[in-house]
Parts: sequence; C-alpha cells; structure tokens
Amino acid sequence: MLSAPCDPSFQDAFLARARDRSPSDEQKCRALLNLLDAGHALGQGLRRELGVNGLTESGFLVLAHLISTGSDENDPQAELAQSLRLSRPALAEILGRLEISGLVTRKRSPQGQGPLTIRPTALGRQIFSTALSRVLDAFVRAAGTLDDRETALVDLACVRLRQAFVPESSQ
Repeated sequence: MLSAPCDPSFQDAFLARARDRSPSDEQKCRALLNLLDAGHALGQGLRRELGVNGLTESGFLVLAHLISTGSDENDPQAELAQSLRLSRPALAEILGRLEISGLVTRKRSPQGQGPLTIRPTALGRQIFSTALSRVLDAFVRAAGTLDDRETALVDLACVRLRQAFVPESSQ
C-alpha cells in the first residue's frame, strides 16, 4: 500500500473524499501524504547512497547484522533470515550476491556437519563502513534543513502517528 499514496490519482481521490468530510480532514490527510512522500524520497536518497558503494538495501542490512553480531560468531542462514525478516530463498540470493562481490564468506565446518558459517570479509567491513558514513552524512544533510523546533515537532509527530497505527500489544 505504500506506493498507492504516492500515486497522483490516488491522492486526488483521497483528498477529494477527505474534503467532502471537512476542510480539517483534508488538511490533515494532505500533511500525512506529504510525510509519506518525504519518507519515500528519503528512502530513495539513502538507497542511492548505498548504491554508490555497490550495495543494495538488503545487502547493507545483512552486512550490518553480521558485523554487529561479531565476525567470529556462527550465524546460521535460518536464524539470519528470521532476524532480518527475509525468506530463506531471498536471503540465499542476497548472500550469493555478497559472496560473489567478495563481501561475505560462507563455509561449512570441516566435517560437513553443523550450520553454515557466514562472515563478513575485510572488504565487506570496509564497504559497510564507507556506506554507513555516506548514509549518516545524508541523514545529517537532510536533518540540517530543519531547525531544532522543527526537528522536535517531526519527532513528536512520528511518535504519535506510530501510536495511532501500531496496536498497543506490539509497542
């Protein structure tokens, strides 16, 4: 459903319906559509920053997980898939691309028993670190367009919106 709010035809119909209810509803809906659009633009910009380093968003997340858990840890593929909320086939594809790029290694134990060990390579750590710095710089540039008051308002608005859409049991 995330792509629907970005579609101009959807927005026109949605805002017309909100306008029929009240000018206030239209204003609030327009603000949330703008927030969704800004989030989409931010996401695209961050994916571009990752792409400069040859990473996809999913490849970046896999590297982040592997590096944050420590390279000496066994991280079986099933557990990694569950942690990242990816299907096993999707994770296998991502790991294959990372391995071909020299960013991770996958090895079975010498006996051929036990879980597959997945580790980031030195190059994987370097690429991840560079990409992380680029993403941080992009965040800081984007946040720099807001003054302290606006930053606090955006933060508060996001907290309230999450509360409105996330059931209490999962908060």
